[in-house]
Amino acid sequence: MNLIPSLILDTRHFLLLLNNLTLPKNRNLVLLTYDIESMYTNLDVNLCKKHCLNKYLKFKGKLSVPYKFSSYQFQKLMSLCLDYNFIKFKNLYFKQTKGIAMGNATSVSVANITAECELSPLFDNCEYIFFHARFVDDGFMIIDSTDIADFNVWCMNIFSHSNLKFTLNHSTTDICFLDVNVSLSNNKLSTTLYKKPMSRPLYAHYFSNLPKQLLNSLPYSQGLRIIKICFEIEDRETEIEIMLNTFHNRCYPNDCIDNTRQRLAQMSRLDLLTKCKNLIIDNLKLHHPEILCNMKVKTETHDSILHRSYVVMPYYKSLPTLNSLTIEFIMKESDRIYTHMLHTLNVKVSYRKINSLTRQLCNNI
Repeated sequence: MNLIPSLILDTRHFLLLLNNLTLPKNRNLVLLTYDIESMYTNLDVNLCKKHCLNKYLKFKGKLSVPYKFSSYQFQKLMSLCLDYNFIKFKNLYFKQTKGIAMGNATSVSVANITAECELSPLFDNCEYIFFHARFVDDGFMIIDSTDIADFNVWCMNIFSHSNLKFTLNHSTTDICFLDVNVSLSNNKLSTTLYKKPMSRPLYAHYFSNLPKQLLNSLPYSQGLRIIKICFEIEDRETEIEIMLNTFHNRCYPNDCIDNTRQRLAQMSRLDLLTKCKNLIIDNLKLHHPEILCNMKVKTETHDSILHRSYVVMPYYKSLPTLNSLTIEFIMKESDRIYTHMLHTLNVKVSYRKINSLTRQLCNNI
């Protein structure tokens, strides 16, 4: 999936690509976003298998996977993942007969690869597309419309597919994509934080059943997100104060808020953008090596083990040692039953919400 040229992995990746752009002067540019309507349920399963198998055979020599699969094994595994999806409704079980399941572990990769194969014939030979980025079913483009007589007709011709349908939005001034509002002025781009009109940012209450380390880090992590997205300093300062006031209303102590404000004032946007995960680094090496060279993007240090296994546990504030106890128990069982197999999987514990009265009431309304 990381070999797809137009694919973006997250907001940071998108912002790095935008920062690297130099837009042509004296040209009429249009910002355009598209959404593939109900992509998961409209994808043909047999077509998904075909595209994924072809990509696997083409690039399997470049992949780092724990096991090597033959074509037959790969097809069987794809069938197990995509052909046996069921849902339960009123104590009855139904088999999904169209599309791929949204909650399936392989669905994101399968959808990305299939969309790339289906969209490439539409976009690759179009000279007016100056920039193209896609996040699963959402796409962002910068179009040079100087020589396009009727932009709406052009869109209808380009976004024409036998099976996939698109929702389009375009503007010459600003447009939203993911959680970013992209503005275009004098053929220069700037970005600000995008919030939906109905957005109500109710962060976790300070006295909720969550680890104190998590609660104390929330304002800071949200502030880092604002600094990364907002291009102008004034926008960052305004959004940070709005965010800190919201946390204050959620009973976060004043010392936590003041400490967050001081720490955020010392942060550099460029430094935050260039602290990338290895997955983004690998993507940039393949498709945009000039970004790594020009911006001196740094990689984060990771464990030598690439493949991790997660054990999901309910979180209880009264059991602070649950993480270590769980891993210790798993390793003992591994030695007894699985003969050290789990020691190579780098087991990590992650937490889920426990059942609460509020949750039960909301589910029953």
